[in-house]
Amino acid sequence: MSATTSASTPSTAVNTKHVTDRRAFRFNSIDDLLADLDQIEASYRAATLRTTGNWTPGQILGHLATWCEFNFTGVPISPPWLLKIILKLMKNRFIRGPMPRGVLIPKVQNGTLGTAPREFHEALAAYRATLLHLKREAPTKLHPIFGQLTHDDAIKMQLRHAELHLGYMHLR
Repeated sequence: MSATTSASTPSTAVNTKHVTDRRAFRFNSIDDLLADLDQIEASYRAATLRTTGNWTPGQILGHLATWCEFNFTGVPISPPWLLKIILKLMKNRFIRGPMPRGVLIPKVQNGTLGTAPREFHEALAAYRATLLHLKREAPTKLHPIFGQLTHDDAIKMQLRHAELHLGYMHLR
């Protein structure tokens, strides 16, 4: 594993808004995303995977698995009403555009959920399983900001989220 793959402490944290060394790609389907996960796994096994953000590969995959699973379990936090109103106006940007980098959820430890250290293969298996669940079934829980998402919009939201975080993972 590359020396650049480690969790950062707050004093050494990378401001991910300004990271320029990122993979650029776009997923059109869950199958596209699953194919990229296969390449990430192969790079991890070959010890050539590196990251340019603050999280380990296991943390990245665990975070994505957690947020994808929230489609079926619900998000355990609720954003302030004013933030909901503002962000609701930006729904199409989140579904179609790249998600903004370096955004932290106020009053949430580490700025988001699902960032606990996780073993790579366990996090990868959890993420694949929840992606397949989302591919098969529409979300059963409301999005904390956008409310009821169509199945297609929920998938697109997860694809944009994956593009954001997997962009910090580099294959060799």
